[in-house]
Order: sequence, then structure tokens, then C-alpha cells
Amino acid sequence: MGSERRKALPFKAKMPDTANISRLLNELPACFRVTLQGKFGHILDLLLVDVQTPTITALAQFYDPLLRSFLFQDFQLTPTLEKFDRLLGFSMKGRTAYNRIGQVPEVEMLALALHIPISDALANWKKRENLFGFWRAYLEEEAERLFEIHHWDALANMLALLIYGLVLFPTHEGFIDSAAISIFWAVWKDKQSLVPPLLADTFHTLHTRHQRKNGMLICCLPLLYNWLISYVFKPDAHISEISNGEWARTLVSLSSKDIIWYRHKLNVEEIIISCGSFPNVPLIGSKGCISYKPMLALRQFGYPMRGKPDDKEIEEMVLNDMGTNDPFLLRKIIRSWEKVHTKGTEIVKKNDAARVPY
Repeated sequence: MGSERRKALPFKAKMPDTANISRLLNELPACFRVTLQGKFGHILDLLLVDVQTPTITALAQFYDPLLRSFLFQDFQLTPTLEKFDRLLGFSMKGRTAYNRIGQVPEVEMLALALHIPISDALANWKKRENLFGFWRAYLEEEAERLFEIHHWDALANMLALLIYGLVLFPTHEGFIDSAAISIFWAVWKDKQSLVPPLLADTFHTLHTRHQRKNGMLICCLPLLYNWLISYVFKPDAHISEISNGEWARTLVSLSSKDIIWYRHKLNVEEIIISCGSFPNVPLIGSKGCISYKPMLALRQFGYPMRGKPDDKEIEEMVLNDMGTNDPFLLRKIIRSWEKVHTKGTEIVKKNDAARVPY
């Protein structure tokens, strides 16, 4: 598909420091982890992922900004809502898509919900560049305080907020900003779905970095890493033994025969293919909105790729700066999720082949 002809771009990737969160979790009973998982999904599992950052920087070289896909020798792979949903163990069913972009709870309300003294929260509500938020050190101190007084429910919420700001929706190192807080609040209080904004931020950071042709890949790296290895490696593979230099060679040499296209235990009966009047799926994330093309991912659900997709299905849409530059388009995107279009078993009998026309 031509990816091997591209000049390598100087991308960087760095995992956040979650040592203090992990230490606290290790000192807590197992039932606490179950409670937190029930409220927020398998976000604790992301702390255990041994992400080899050269894998991420190598993978980013294969990304095609227009198709929202990674293009390899004779196949493509696309992150999808359904796969992220399964990896997180936090079902989208019964939840609306995140639509509170730019909306942040009042600091006083946030403090009360997290059992932080209001005066302390107001004093520690800081601005970094164009976003307000809390420094990690302050929230970690509050987590320690909640641990000492055995306020387990509040501690679960505090640790979840730290994970949201540091791992799921990072922006600045060691700073939990209002964009991450907005999603945390919407998922916790409004029962909105965590999955669409995570996929949005994945595409948005890849798109932005390719536009600028350099920079730091700032998104949920453990989730993207797990997504990749689920297609390339069997569960018992010795991934940690692959050296940094070997990752690029491994990805370059991949062919469609190497990919684990479809796992029956992850069977997906319905695929979200478009929303409202959009020809594809507009996603709302912490930094802006971006469309993705699920019709290019049918093979990953066990369906054949028969031919070239319609031009409308790969139509471009990117909205930066949290949608402030085009509020009309942002409202249209939000409303589009009121009418979600899906396809399921009527597509065709399960068969992950790629036909010649495609």
C-alpha cells in the first residue's frame, strides 16, 4: 500500500508516571478494585500494560490521515468503537456518546463530589497554557488523605480522575486539565460513554502529528498498544523480547496472512457505520471532533472487503479547538448521535477476505 516508501517522521511517545497510583492500588483490598472497575470499566488494567513506546512511534509511521487507517503491505487496520469498547470492558450500550466538550463542572461542585475541601480546591485550580485544572501532586496528596481516613468511595473517584487525566486523556505532563475533567464528569455523573472520546483523541493526535510531521503522540497509549497487539500477536507471545529496532522491522514485514482478523469471543453483531446525516461517524474528543470511516474496518469484524468504498464514506471532517471555531458544526455533530445507523449480520456471511476490486 505504499507505506514503506514514506520517509520516517520524528515522532515521540512517552508513558505517564503512574507510580503513586499503582502504589496506592497495591495497598488496597481486591474488593476495592472490583468496585472501581464496576464504576469506570477496566481502566486499572491500562496501568499494567507494558507499553514499548518504540512500538507506538513505529506504528504511527503507517497512519494515513485521510483514511483514518494504518496502511501496511497489503492490508489496513482501523481502530474502531467496537474494538475499543471490548478492550475497555465498558460497554457503550445504554450510554449516550460524550457531548460535553468545553463544559466543565464548577470547581465547588467538583470538590464536593470528590470530598475535597472547597477552599483547597479553589486555591489549587491552576491554569496551564489555555486550560485550567489540577496538578497531579495535589490530587495525589488528596488521594493519600482519603486513604488514611478509609474513605474508599471517594478514593475510587479520585484515582479514576487521576487515571483520566494522566493516562486516558493526557495533555500536559503531570497536569489533569479541564478537558479530561469534563469527560470524567460526563462519564461518572451523566452516564455518557467513555469510548468515543478515546477513539476521537487517538485519531486527533495522529492526524495532528502527521500534519506537523513531528511531535509527541499524546493519547491513551496503553489502549492503542493493546489494540495493535490484539491483531498481530497471540496471547502467549513473548512481546517483551522484541527489541526497539525490531518493532519497525516487524510492522514493515506484516502481511494480511499474519493478522488475527477475527476472534469469535469478541463477536460484534452490530457495527456503528454513520450518525445522523454524516456519511461516516463524527467523534467528539477532549481536543476537538474528527470523523472516522468504519466501512474501511469491515474485515476486522469478519466481513469481506468487496470493493472501493464510496467517496462519501471517506469524507473528511476535523474540528479543532474544542469546536469553538465552528459552533454550528459542533451542534450538528452532537445532534447526529441522536440517530445512530448500524449494520449487522445482513452485511454478508462471516468471511474476512479482501476481494480483488478492494
